[in-house]
Amino acid sequence: LPFAFEEQELSQLFSQYGSVLSASIAVNKQGFSLGHGCVIMSTEKESLKAIFKLNRTDVNGRQIKVHQDKYGTVDDEKTTIQNHKLSDEQVTQV
Repeated sequence: LPFAFEEQELSQLFSQYGSVLSASIAVNKQGFSLGHGCVIMSTEKESLKAIFKLNRTDVNGRQIKVHQDKYGTVDDEKTTIQNHKLSDEQVTQV
């Protein structure tokens, strides 16, 4: 992701393809973006559509890679995706 990208912008970007339950951007100890994040869509179908439409697209001058995160954790919901299975929520790594 572009390093200046904010979580609200990430959520807006993905909301074109469905309902975004959560969008977060990884940051270092100083609070600066690491250039990647995680988005949780309300359904797997929406998530797959977002992946298909957004993968390898240009966002603010930077090509992004979008894929399913098989090992993700959602801290704000205290939900962990275990055993590489996804139920109603689909975690997408950006």
